[in-house]
Amino acid sequence: MKQLILRYNNSTIYEVDENIFTIGNNPQNSLYIQDDRISPLHCSLFYDPNSSKFIIKDTSTNGTIVNKQLLKQSHCVLQQGMQIILNQDQIFFVEDVINKTIKLSSEYSMNTTYIQHCYSGEKYFLLQHDNLITIGTSTSNIIKIVDDVYVSREQAKVQGNILHHSSTSVNPTFVLRRDVKIDVSQLDKQQIELQNGDVIGMGKTLLQYLKL
Repeated sequence: MKQLILRYNNSTIYEVDENIFTIGNNPQNSLYIQDDRISPLHCSLFYDPNSSKFIIKDTSTNGTIVNKQLLKQSHCVLQQGMQIILNQDQIFFVEDVINKTIKLSSEYSMNTTYIQHCYSGEKYFLLQHDNLITIGTSTSNIIKIVDDVYVSREQAKVQGNILHHSSTSVNPTFVLRRDVKIDVSQLDKQQIELQNGDVIGMGKTLLQYLKL
């Protein structure tokens, strides 16, 4: 397992693993920074299993500076020694990128595919739910979305490695794959095969499909 060591304002250390790490002026982020100059979801750091690299993606209004280069609604690869600037008072430094050994319980040793909520960090293992995870605002769903008016009662489901958009949903379901945004509701059969690291978006909610 890869891990990125991030130093914040030359003091606090954050360990970013292979799950998405969000930064912004919203308490639902992995790192909540109360600063009006920072967007609610300013940027995201995540591991791309296809390239085996950590990526930073800007989603802010004013942009993010990485090694003196302005990112604005774009992304780049992170490497040891890089500096990340949100504004003059919010500065990060990439200390290191390391390999970390993890131990999984025997329950998950044969199947470690799961969906993680990008804000709360809660994980939903497909193995625990007969390889089917439903998503929506209804309490009958396995992943129950709250406080998001742009998510339908029955929004979508993940069955194995296939994401199905619900035909009864009036709101779109997206897949964010690197710098590509795919509207699943507009695809044939309203479904898509998920790849490791894909981010599933609906309304203001972000989930990530991961395989260890």
